[in-house]
Amino acid sequence: MDINKYLDHTLLSPTASTDDIKTLCEEAIENQFAAICVSPYFTSFASKLLKESQVKLAIAIGYPYGYSPTVSKAAEIKWAIDHGADEIDALINLSALKSKDYSFVRNDIETMARSVSMRGKSIKLIIEESLLTEEELARICDYCIESEVNFVKNSTGVLGTGANPEIIQRLRSLLPKEIKIKASGGIKNKQDAYALIEAGAERIGSSSCLKLI
Repeated sequence: MDINKYLDHTLLSPTASTDDIKTLCEEAIENQFAAICVSPYFTSFASKLLKESQVKLAIAIGYPYGYSPTVSKAAEIKWAIDHGADEIDALINLSALKSKDYSFVRNDIETMARSVSMRGKSIKLIIEESLLTEEELARICDYCIESEVNFVKNSTGVLGTGANPEIIQRLRSLLPKEIKIKASGGIKNKQDAYALIEAGAERIGSSSCLKLI
């Protein structure tokens, strides 16, 4: 298994600099990772560095809590894609979900998915699976199916318990094969990554990608 092609080389620290992002891009190109994942601020800068490579540029939207107004997320998505993003990693609104404002949650997901798909790009919807009840998880997966998201991502890595094979298997059982799964959160070694891929993950997000290979 060529693990490199599964990896999203991630740097979302609020203290990251352009020098750090330059290094991230160089490492991703050298190791032929699937993508890098960075904050919106670095979109144009990273896009130029990756221009001649096969590495995708993923931008985190609504990070890390997802409770921005939907219109703000849609504007962020448009701006990021206009400035070179290939993929969008966007969060659901957990506050709305926990408030049982299901029409808001559904519209939030649908709006973000449409904002990405209409521009021909891919969206990874982050759901913080470990913080959801079984009923909430099933509901969110249904909304993801309706909105035809490209990926469901279990966690930001900031909240909850992160990724493990059981979580990935659970998501795989709730989603059609057309929707891929990205595992994220606490993935520190190659053994963990292989276990997650075997469980059904088709992307691995980590700030420790060099250790994983």
